[in-house]
Amino acid sequence: MRKFVPLTDNQSRMLTDTRQLFDAYAHALQNRDRFPGSMTWKKSNNTKYLIKILDSRGSQKSLGRESDETTERYRAFQEGKAAAVDRLKTIEARLDEQARFNKAARLGRVPTIAAKVLRRLERDRLLGRGITVVGTNALYAYEAEAAVMIDRDQTATTDIDLLWDVRQRLQLAGDVAEAGVIGLLKSVDATFEKTASYRATNADGYFVDLIRPTSTPVTQDDGIHSIGGSEDLKAAEIEGLWWLKNVPTLDSVAVAEDGYPVRITAPHPMAFAAHKAWLSERPNRDIGKRRRDAAQSHLVRELVDDCLPTWRYDEQQLQAVPKQLRALVSGG
Repeated sequence: MRKFVPLTDNQSRMLTDTRQLFDAYAHALQNRDRFPGSMTWKKSNNTKYLIKILDSRGSQKSLGRESDETTERYRAFQEGKAAAVDRLKTIEARLDEQARFNKAARLGRVPTIAAKVLRRLERDRLLGRGITVVGTNALYAYEAEAAVMIDRDQTATTDIDLLWDVRQRLQLAGDVAEAGVIGLLKSVDATFEKTASYRATNADGYFVDLIRPTSTPVTQDDGIHSIGGSEDLKAAEIEGLWWLKNVPTLDSVAVAEDGYPVRITAPHPMAFAAHKAWLSERPNRDIGKRRRDAAQSHLVRELVDDCLPTWRYDEQQLQAVPKQLRALVSGG
C-alpha cells in the first residue's frame, strides 16, 4: 500500500502559485536589502553633508558635502528604497492572501515551529550554506518536490535534525556567529532552552538537534563544534553523516501549517533512502525506530521512482555513499 497520494489539481496549482510568489518575495527582499540603513543631511559649519545611518544604533558616516553628485545619490537612494519597500509590501500582502487559500485547501504540511526555525536559518544565510535538514523533516522537501502528500504516520515528529557543515563557518556573518544557534532559536521562540550540549527544547517539548559527522582518521577532529560562543549548542558527532554531507542537495519550497511557504534544503533523496536503510539494520538502535527507518527508506525510493525521475540513482552523485549502501538503492 502506497504511503503517499498525489495533490489534487487545485492543490498542485496552489503549490505552484505559492512557489512563484515565494520566488518573487525572495527577489523583492534581496532588492530591499540593497538599500540598508538610511540617509539624511546634516549641517556643520554652514556646510551640508550627506550622512549615511548604518544601523539601529545610530552608527553613521559622511558621504561628502552637498553637491550635484551627493544630491543625486540621496535621491536615488530614497526613491530606490521606497520603491523596493512598496514592492515587498505588495508581495507580502499577496502571500497573506495565498496563505489563507493554502490553509483552506489543507495544503500546509510543515509544522509551524519547524517552519519558523527554517525561515530564520534562511534569513541568516545558513540554510543550504552550512545547514542541511536531515531526518524525518527532509520528507517534507521530497513530497513538495513530488507534489504529493506523505502519510502523517511517516512524517510525524517532535524534533528537527540540523546537519552542520563546519567548512562553511568562516562565511558566517559576524552577528550570526555571535548569537549562535541558541540565539537564533530564541529569536524564533523565547522558550527554547539548551537541554543538552547539542539540543535545545521549547516549552511545548519540540527540540532541535545540531549534529555533524564523526571525525575520521583522515579528517581528525577540528575542535570546532559550535557556530557561536561557549554557551551555544555543540554539534553532536553522529556516525554515517559523511554520506549525507557529501552528496548533492535537493532544495524545495514546501507549505507550512500556517499556510506560508518555507524553503527546505535536504540531502539527495537516494542518499537519504540509503542512510535510512543502514539505520534500520543497526542492532543497537531502538526496534521501533528501525522499523520506521526501513519504512521511510522504502517510501522515498518509491517516491523517486514514481515522481522524481531526475533524482533516481546516479552512481557519480552518490559516490560519497559506501558501495554496500548504494547497492540497497541502486535497483541492481
